[in-house]
Amino acid sequence: MVKHDVDEAFEWLIVIVSIVSAILSQYPEYFYTITPNPARPASLKAAIAIVPPLVVVIVVWLVGKLASRDLVQALAKVTAWLMTLDVTWTNLYSYFLGVVWSGWGIVPTNFMVNVGLSGVFLLSPMFTYFVVVPKYRAMYPGLQLLDRKWQFLAVYGITRALFLLFLLVLIYVPRG
Repeated sequence: MVKHDVDEAFEWLIVIVSIVSAILSQYPEYFYTITPNPARPASLKAAIAIVPPLVVVIVVWLVGKLASRDLVQALAKVTAWLMTLDVTWTNLYSYFLGVVWSGWGIVPTNFMVNVGLSGVFLLSPMFTYFVVVPKYRAMYPGLQLLDRKWQFLAVYGITRALFLLFLLVLIYVPRG
């Protein structure tokens, strides 16, 4: 089986993000979140923000690695890249806000939160489309999914909607 640079880069990214997330989860007091449930402990908020999204990303990636059809492989891998970049940016920005709030005493404003979260909606799709997708075009020549912008935008929209739904369920489900 031929190993491709973009696949190897993703696998290293998952390892690095997992290590950084494990380190950051040791300091849940610095985890800033906009969850409406203040009774939920900080360690649980950190675990909810880190573990389930990474598990979903890894499962999507494995589907892409084990699928026999090129279309499924490419779709799953591009989706995994989008989701990983989203999880990485969201977690790092959340910890940045937590450090600013807890460490420096500056309460994040809605403007600060919204500007940071807009990075999720801009950075991950731009990086994926301009850096990752061209690599997959070379790996899967003739695959129309990777040639058309509107299809990438559809994948992005569906990925974004499912990711946000997943996070909302995790945040708003009451503890039992």
